Amino acid sequence: MKSILYLIFILLFLQGAEVDKRFFANDTKKIFLEEVRQKINENPNKDLALLETALLAKLEQANTAIDSAITGYEKITYENNTSIDILAVDQSINKVIAAKKEHAELKNKTIQIDSKLAYTKTQIENITSDKKEELLSYQLQYTLYQILLNKEKRRAALFDTYITQSIDQLQNTIPHLNTNPYQSMVKEFDAVKTIIKDLEERKVGLTTEIEQEILLGGENTDKLSLIKEEVLTNLNTYYHKALKMTLHLSLLEMTLDKQESFYKLLKTSYYYLERIDTKRLDGADEYYQLVKQFGKKHFGVASTVISASKESFTDSLSYIWNLLFKPLFTFNEKAISSADIFKIFVIFISGFLIGSFYRGRILKWSENWENATPMTARLTANIGYYFIIFITVIFALSSIGLDLSSFSMFASALAIGIGFGLQTVVSNMVAGIIMMFERSIRIGDFIEINDVLRGTVTDMRIRSTVVKTFDNIDVVVPNSSFIQNNVVNLTLDDKTRRLHIPFGVAYGTDVETVQQVVLDELKQSELNYYKGKDKDKEPLVRMTGMGASSVDYELLVWVEWGNKRKPAALASDFLILIYKTLYKYNIVIPFPQLDLHVKDDLVNNTDSVVTFDKV
Repeated sequence: MKSILYLIFILLFLQGAEVDKRFFANDTKKIFLEEVRQKINENPNKDLALLETALLAKLEQANTAIDSAITGYEKITYENNTSIDILAVDQSINKVIAAKKEHAELKNKTIQIDSKLAYTKTQIENITSDKKEELLSYQLQYTLYQILLNKEKRRAALFDTYITQSIDQLQNTIPHLNTNPYQSMVKEFDAVKTIIKDLEERKVGLTTEIEQEILLGGENTDKLSLIKEEVLTNLNTYYHKALKMTLHLSLLEMTLDKQESFYKLLKTSYYYLERIDTKRLDGADEYYQLVKQFGKKHFGVASTVISASKESFTDSLSYIWNLLFKPLFTFNEKAISSADIFKIFVIFISGFLIGSFYRGRILKWSENWENATPMTARLTANIGYYFIIFITVIFALSSIGLDLSSFSMFASALAIGIGFGLQTVVSNMVAGIIMMFERSIRIGDFIEINDVLRGTVTDMRIRSTVVKTFDNIDVVVPNSSFIQNNVVNLTLDDKTRRLHIPFGVAYGTDVETVQQVVLDELKQSELNYYKGKDKDKEPLVRMTGMGASSVDYELLVWVEWGNKRKPAALASDFLILIYKTLYKYNIVIPFPQLDLHVKDDLVNNTDSVVTFDKV
């Protein structure tokens, strides 16, 4: 049993291995490598021995090789530090960009070597007894990868130092740039912009021509495509040139301490950078980022943040502005944008406010006009109000460039719609206009439309009229009702009206006495009635009939309608006066009487005849 456990322990022990650290011991490394070479020579597996020999040779070569400095990336220096040429700075920036590119490649290379190193270590640690003869080759590979990784890391550190020092040197160089070529560079940049504009127009034209050829099935599609490709290549070249020129001008703007101009040019640079083909950048994006970094350090973080905020705010305003003027739809061959809709809305609101102000002022001023009636003031106010609204609609549509002469078809369709669906509305509006000019019904008139609706006109609108009843209820009546139905206007021409107050007295009463006492008491009363010189309107008591129970009279009296506009209340006042007068002079007021006569011939006779005589 002990032998079995011992055997299992030996097998487990032989399942794996560790990295041999003797390959990295500097004092015994040379002796250990000779022992390894001798072991390789004694290896009966020729193929494996050949691989191990090659790995050992590379390992010895890597150990003996001296770390070389990064060539081609010398320290940045200038002959004249007080007036440095922009082209010399451009070369230095390009070297820094190249160094950053190589530095990035070194980082990728170290990542790859590191992954190989991890894999080889895993193979060493997990090697089995049946592959024990391959352990030496894995050890040699691991050692080689470790040496190469260390060398690449040292080289990357050198590049990192060079890039940092070069950027600092360039930052210190900016205040000493020669700004004399600034104006000539601006002129050259303007010429490049003109070429770019022509090339962009040419590109759009070629795109259109190619689309037309495709639709027509023409044979010039390939030829035009080649021309377009050439134009795109030239355009990309000039984008590069414009980008480089704006960046050079940005550097000179820093020398001149023109912060606002610097950020404007930097924004222009980004415009061209976005349009360069991503496959043909050639470090243009790195160049842009370096100049942006120089500006941040030159002008300070606070100033940069303020400028960036201003730029962001300006960009936001520009975006909103472009969004407002972006076409939403097309109406009558005119593109309508959000700004157009907003403009129409503002004009409409302004027009309605002006119209409402005009109407309010006219109504207020009319209170001080001696000869102006409420109807005249309302008519003037409404006509002016609707005229202002009409002018507002015309002006709003014209302001966005709509051709009003082309609305004839729309007007025809609207007329048909009015004829079918809006007939009642239009009828009321036309009736309102007629009433305003005809003045058969005016504000302040007392009217009766039917037995139920009577009251005073308080407002007249284009579609409806408001009548206030005696119960202080406002009734909105469509204007067409006044045109189509009979309307009693009690105050159209004359505000006086004759009331008929009926009453009765008993038979046997002297007629002259009745007339005299009623008229005398009326003259002595404080009731409001017509007391003018027109004899046709003097109060009068006349007999109207001889009824079954009374002699019927009526008091005819003219009243000023403005005094009390409730007929029942007026009649009540005069009836009370008549009642008091008759009571005062002991004139009997009769009432219906019934006399009952019962005839019974036989007391016990069950048949009875009952007659009623009305007296």
